[in-house]
Amino acid sequence: MTLKRFFILMTLTLLWALPFHAQSVEVRALITLNNGEEQLYTLSQDDQLAFEGQETLLIILQGSTYRINIDDIRKIEFVDITGTEETHTGTPFFYPNPVERYFALGNIENGQTVSVYSLEGHLLYQTQANPNEPIDLDKLAPGLYILNVNGHNQKLLKR
Repeated sequence: MTLKRFFILMTLTLLWALPFHAQSVEVRALITLNNGEEQLYTLSQDDQLAFEGQETLLIILQGSTYRINIDDIRKIEFVDITGTEETHTGTPFFYPNPVERYFALGNIENGQTVSVYSLEGHLLYQTQANPNEPIDLDKLAPGLYILNVNGHNQKLLKR
């Protein structure tokens, strides 16, 4: 699986895994294609995002089906989430865990500091977060680490 397919899959999985509590929730997905064209989709709880094989993203809106070749997608942004109540907590999180090479962050803002520490407290890796790009931990040896995102610590297992 390419990095692009991995990140699209993880982003879509994350979006639908959020614990929505609102009675009426809409998500606006802005898909930018490689040719610069932008397509905006408004998704409600009854709509679906899915994969058709490994090459196609399916968007099912109110009974209509749209297909986009994954290789044609430059990026996907979730530009607006609305509801009658808070839809999720503001605590940063990452996925997958354990990490093989790449991981993605959720509930972060662009530019937040992301740090990886050894269990002894040594800073091993630091970067500024970009919610649209996965973080590459290929240079770290397998083991247990502490991930810190703006003061929030979590255990990170690298395989």
